[in-house]
Amino acid sequence: TDNKEVASSFGKNLKSANLDITNPLVLDAKGKDYSQYKNKLNDIVGKLDAKYDGIIINNYVDGGISTRDPIKSTQYVVFNTTQIHLI
Repeated sequence: TDNKEVASSFGKNLKSANLDITNPLVLDAKGKDYSQYKNKLNDIVGKLDAKYDGIIINNYVDGGISTRDPIKSTQYVVFNTTQIHLI
């Protein structure tokens, strides 16, 4: 996620990283949260073309596990751990 408040709701051990995503599939969740978007996301992931090296989900509403109000953020998915470069 690009939102520290959402990330910190999962725990205290946060790490900043640069992600090497050069050809992402970019999606718009249109303000939906995981429970509302998971079926569509599962369908998309199951049919991904090999040309993509990650996914960027814009306008995703996420409250993490302990925030009271959902927060709109951007979620990033890499397909290989070598795409993650800790800062």
